Amino acid sequence: MMQIVKELLLKYLRQFSHSFPGRFMYSKLEQDRSFALTGMPNALEVESAGCIGFKYEIECELKQKYTFFAYFNGSRYRVMVISPEVERGELGHESHVLPDGSLCLEPTVQGCRTLQAAYTKSVLWANGYSIYAQTGKFPFSANN
Repeated sequence: MMQIVKELLLKYLRQFSHSFPGRFMYSKLEQDRSFALTGMPNALEVESAGCIGFKYEIECELKQKYTFFAYFNGSRYRVMVISPEVERGELGHESHVLPDGSLCLEPTVQGCRTLQAAYTKSVLWANGYSIYAQTGKFPFSANN
Protein backbone atom coordinates (compact mmCIF):
# COMPACT_ATOMS: atom_id res chain seq x y z
CA MET A 1 0.00 0.00 0.00
CA MET A 2 2.79 2.43 0.93
CA GLN A 3 4.55 1.73 -2.41
CA ILE A 4 1.37 2.66 -4.32
CA VAL A 5 1.11 5.93 -2.40
CA LYS A 6 4.78 6.72 -3.15
CA GLU A 7 4.30 6.01 -6.86
CA LEU A 8 1.19 8.19 -7.02
CA LEU A 9 2.95 11.00 -5.19
CA LEU A 10 5.96 10.83 -7.53
CA LYS A 11 3.65 10.79 -10.55
CA TYR A 12 1.86 13.86 -9.18
CA LEU A 13 5.12 15.71 -8.51
CA ARG A 14 6.42 14.98 -12.00
CA GLN A 15 3.16 16.05 -13.60
CA PHE A 16 2.85 19.27 -11.63
CA SER A 17 6.50 20.11 -11.02
CA HIS A 18 5.89 23.70 -12.19
CA SER A 19 3.94 24.17 -8.95
CA PHE A 20 7.07 23.33 -7.00
CA PRO A 21 9.78 25.67 -8.30
CA GLY A 22 12.57 24.17 -6.21
CA ARG A 23 11.98 20.67 -7.58
CA PHE A 24 11.45 22.02 -11.11
CA MET A 25 14.60 24.14 -11.05
CA TYR A 26 16.64 21.23 -9.73
CA SER A 27 15.54 18.88 -12.51
CA LYS A 28 16.00 21.62 -15.13
CA LEU A 29 19.49 22.33 -13.79
CA GLU A 30 20.35 18.63 -13.99
CA GLN A 31 19.11 18.53 -17.60
CA ASP A 32 21.16 21.65 -18.39
CA ARG A 33 24.26 20.16 -16.81
CA SER A 34 23.82 17.03 -18.88
CA PHE A 35 23.49 19.00 -22.13
CA ALA A 36 26.40 21.29 -21.22
CA LEU A 37 28.59 18.25 -20.61
CA THR A 38 27.69 16.51 -23.86
CA GLY A 39 26.69 19.29 -26.25
CA MET A 40 28.61 22.43 -25.32
CA PRO A 41 32.37 22.09 -25.83
CA ASN A 42 34.35 23.38 -22.85
CA ALA A 43 31.29 24.79 -21.06
CA LEU A 44 31.92 25.93 -17.51
CA GLU A 45 29.12 26.11 -14.95
CA VAL A 46 29.15 29.55 -13.33
CA GLU A 47 27.07 31.21 -10.63
CA SER A 48 26.67 34.94 -11.17
CA ALA A 49 24.37 37.27 -9.21
CA GLY A 50 22.49 34.27 -7.82
CA CYS A 51 21.98 32.82 -11.28
CA ILE A 52 23.50 29.54 -12.43
CA GLY A 53 24.47 29.40 -16.07
CA PHE A 54 27.11 28.18 -18.46
CA LYS A 55 30.05 30.10 -19.87
CA TYR A 56 31.32 28.83 -23.20
CA GLU A 57 33.51 29.89 -26.08
CA ILE A 58 33.06 29.29 -29.77
CA GLU A 59 34.91 30.20 -32.93
CA CYS A 60 32.67 31.10 -35.84
CA GLU A 61 33.24 30.22 -39.47
CA LEU A 62 35.06 33.55 -39.99
CA LYS A 63 37.53 32.59 -37.21
CA GLN A 64 36.21 35.22 -34.76
CA LYS A 65 36.14 34.00 -31.16
CA TYR A 66 33.13 34.67 -28.90
CA THR A 67 32.52 34.01 -25.23
CA PHE A 68 28.93 33.65 -24.02
CA PHE A 69 27.03 33.10 -20.81
CA ALA A 70 23.74 31.17 -21.16
CA TYR A 71 21.31 31.08 -18.25
CA PHE A 72 17.69 30.34 -17.34
CA ASN A 73 15.87 33.47 -16.14
CA GLY A 74 12.93 31.60 -14.63
CA SER A 75 10.95 31.35 -17.84
CA ARG A 76 13.36 31.28 -20.79
CA TYR A 77 17.03 30.84 -21.61
CA ARG A 78 18.98 34.00 -22.36
CA VAL A 79 22.50 34.38 -23.73
CA MET A 80 24.83 37.26 -22.88
CA VAL A 81 27.89 38.18 -24.94
CA ILE A 82 30.93 38.37 -22.66
CA SER A 83 33.49 39.01 -25.39
CA PRO A 84 34.30 40.54 -27.75
CA GLU A 85 32.72 43.91 -27.21
CA VAL A 86 29.73 44.06 -29.57
CA GLU A 87 27.42 46.78 -30.79
CA ARG A 88 24.23 47.00 -28.76
CA GLY A 89 21.19 48.28 -30.53
CA GLU A 90 18.44 50.37 -28.98
CA LEU A 91 15.94 47.74 -30.06
CA GLY A 92 18.40 45.04 -31.08
CA HIS A 93 17.21 44.95 -34.69
CA GLU A 94 20.49 45.76 -36.42
CA SER A 95 23.03 43.72 -34.46
CA HIS A 96 20.57 41.40 -32.71
CA VAL A 97 22.07 42.43 -29.37
CA LEU A 98 19.71 44.02 -26.89
CA PRO A 99 20.67 47.03 -24.74
CA ASP A 100 21.42 44.75 -21.75
CA GLY A 101 23.95 42.76 -23.81
CA SER A 102 21.77 39.70 -24.30
CA LEU A 103 21.23 38.23 -27.73
CA CYS A 104 17.97 38.59 -29.61
CA LEU A 105 17.51 34.93 -30.51
CA GLU A 106 13.78 34.90 -31.26
CA PRO A 107 11.23 37.39 -32.57
CA THR A 108 9.61 37.63 -29.12
CA VAL A 109 12.96 38.74 -27.60
CA GLN A 110 12.13 36.62 -24.55
CA GLY A 111 14.72 33.90 -25.10
CA CYS A 112 14.66 30.21 -25.94
CA ARG A 113 12.73 27.38 -24.37
CA THR A 114 15.78 25.11 -23.96
CA LEU A 115 19.47 25.50 -23.29
CA GLN A 116 20.17 23.51 -26.43
CA ALA A 117 18.18 25.98 -28.56
CA ALA A 118 19.90 28.96 -26.90
CA TYR A 119 23.34 27.44 -27.50
CA THR A 120 22.57 26.54 -31.11
CA LYS A 121 21.16 29.97 -31.89
CA SER A 122 24.10 31.71 -30.23
CA VAL A 123 26.49 29.85 -32.55
CA LEU A 124 24.37 30.89 -35.52
CA TRP A 125 24.26 34.47 -34.17
CA ALA A 126 28.08 34.55 -33.94
CA ASN A 127 28.37 33.71 -37.63
CA GLY A 128 25.77 36.33 -38.50
CA TYR A 129 27.30 39.01 -36.29
CA SER A 130 30.75 38.46 -37.80
CA ILE A 131 29.28 39.12 -41.24
CA TYR A 132 27.33 42.11 -39.87
CA ALA A 133 30.54 43.58 -38.42
CA GLN A 134 32.12 43.49 -41.89
CA THR A 135 29.15 44.46 -44.07
CA GLY A 136 26.69 46.35 -41.86
CA LYS A 137 23.93 43.85 -42.70
CA PHE A 138 22.94 40.89 -40.59
CA PRO A 139 22.34 37.86 -42.81
CA PHE A 140 19.29 35.62 -42.39
CA SER A 141 17.39 38.34 -40.52
CA ALA A 142 13.71 39.17 -40.85
CA ASN A 143 14.64 42.78 -40.05
CA ASN A 144 16.62 43.38 -43.26
